[in-house]
Amino acid sequence: MINYILAKERIAHLNKQVIHYGYQFDLDTFDILSSRHDLTGVLFYDDSYYNHKNNLLVLVLIRDGMCVSTITCNIRDSCISISSKTKSEHTGNKYNLLLHAILITICWSIRENEQRVSMIKSHAINVASEALLRKYFDVIAKPDYVFHIVCDANNTKKAKTVFDIIINAKCR
Repeated sequence: MINYILAKERIAHLNKQVIHYGYQFDLDTFDILSSRHDLTGVLFYDDSYYNHKNNLLVLVLIRDGMCVSTITCNIRDSCISISSKTKSEHTGNKYNLLLHAILITICWSIRENEQRVSMIKSHAINVASEALLRKYFDVIAKPDYVFHIVCDANNTKKAKTVFDIIINAKCR
């Protein structure tokens, strides 16, 4: 059983900071989000990897009413395994990095069977993605571009800084 009520409250708080700039974040299950937003072309999940899409949490970035980037979260054994996708016309805007930062700041408030999530497992799909993760967060590198990001106070502080930098740059 996944409990993400506190994470949704944190997302609501972040939305108050950015909504007047045309940004909005949303976090919910795949079924609920797909009924609220058009996720065409921006959702990535692999049915062979994920047991059932209805058990996934999806973190969404909405820009001027359009879903532009997502992180799909599969939560198992106190670890969030993520896949992300940004619409091609929005690549280069650091939206994926922004969603990583948000996920790091809220991961402590997501629970699986009352166990706090303590790690995020991310697959960098290219050298640029790898470089960004290494530049902004303390990561544990594994083979094949797999990175573990520990959900600790240091990475949370770094994630808040990343969030502020990206939002301030986008909202000037």
